Amino acid sequence: MSTATQKAFYVGKTSDHQGLIIEEGTGRNVAVTYDKADTPLLAAAPEMLAALIAAQEDLADLGQLSAETIAMLAPAIRSARNL
Repeated sequence: MSTATQKAFYVGKTSDHQGLIIEEGTGRNVAVTYDKADTPLLAAAPEMLAALIAAQEDLADLGQLSAETIAMLAPAIRSARNL
C-alpha cells in the first residue's frame, strides 16, 4: 500500500447536517463535510484509491488496459496522491 493510502478513516458523529472524517490511528479530524451524505464516500477514499491502484496494476499485468483507460486512470491516481 502506498503512503497516500496507508491511513484508514472513519465517520465521526457531528450535527444533523455535517459529517466528520477521522483518521483511525490517531483520532485526528481529517475533514468536515457540509452534506452528511458525502461523509461515507470521503471516509472510504483511501480504500478506494488502494483498490484502484491494485486493479490498474493487475489489469496492466494481464495486458487488459486500453490506452483510453490508462489515460483516465493515471491522472486520477496522481491527483489522489497529490503528485
